[in-house]
Amino acid sequence: MEDQLPPPTATTGDLMASPDPGLYTTTGKTSMAFRQLNSGQQFKPVPGWTRGLERGTVNFSMNMKLTCGRRVMTPHLQSKKDNTPVSADSEQFSRQERLRMLALRKHIDSLSNEVSNKESQVQTTREELKKCRSTIKALESEQDEIYKDIEESGESGNTANVYRLESKHRKVCIELEAERALEMQLMEGWLMLSEC
Repeated sequence: MEDQLPPPTATTGDLMASPDPGLYTTTGKTSMAFRQLNSGQQFKPVPGWTRGLERGTVNFSMNMKLTCGRRVMTPHLQSKKDNTPVSADSEQFSRQERLRMLALRKHIDSLSNEVSNKESQVQTTREELKKCRSTIKALESEQDEIYKDIEESGESGNTANVYRLESKHRKVCIELEAERALEMQLMEGWLMLSEC
């Protein structure tokens, strides 16, 4: 009849029998050996998870209690660096961190969209300001020409032409004031956009 081993109740540092060869057995970095009970053959320690070899024992130095007939640890709960068990709190924490990272990614994307919108607004405002300034220069030069024409018509005694040119001069002055007001509004808007 086959050897019947007592159910293991071993904890840190004890030798423990594994009656079921299909069980996963944890191994660590410190003084671990796997051996078969029947042959007494020694196996080299393997870090991480190893498949139980027939009836064997494991000497381990991890702070955990193994029970017979079940998996003690599942691979996803084991740390990859030092083969120590990872608590459920750290898994919850990593899940929370992932959720936080997703929320931050969404926030960064919305901020980058906002920045690109602001940049396009600044560019549009800059172009409008450039057009406004060129219009102001054109109106100022037209105003100067009209003023010279008024003086020449006044010297020659052509009063009808003087009244027509004065009317034209007033219209140009009104347009010039409107363009300067628009320039001020564009400058204020551009400064507000560039500060953001």
